[in-house]
Amino acid sequence: MSLDSLEPKIRKLLLHHLEFGNISLVDSAALAYILSEAEDETIEEYLKKLSSEFPIFNEIFEDQKSEIKENLEQIVQNFVKSIIKDNPLLAAQISQTAFKKDMTIAKLKEKYPEFEEYLNK
Repeated sequence: MSLDSLEPKIRKLLLHHLEFGNISLVDSAALAYILSEAEDETIEEYLKKLSSEFPIFNEIFEDQKSEIKENLEQIVQNFVKSIIKDNPLLAAQISQTAFKKDMTIAKLKEKYPEFEEYLNK
């Protein structure tokens, strides 16, 4: 997570929760200030610490997980398209495995060396 990619999300999140009364104006201003002082390498750490007291920040982590899952799905779809003619069984197996809840690219690469080879190209 980079500060540049998170800044608009954080601003939108704070404004949304301020508008609906889930967070006070003082808290919102304080959080905006604290996060504006963060650097790229510390922003995620700040958000995790703040999320224990302000659960609204959990939305950012949920969005991040969703984006990662979407990227994984797209990569797997491209891989399946590239192998389906030559190896339909592998295409079916990796499709089923990839869409399990806790699946990651690292786990897929470990389980399917062909997938790792595809990613290294």
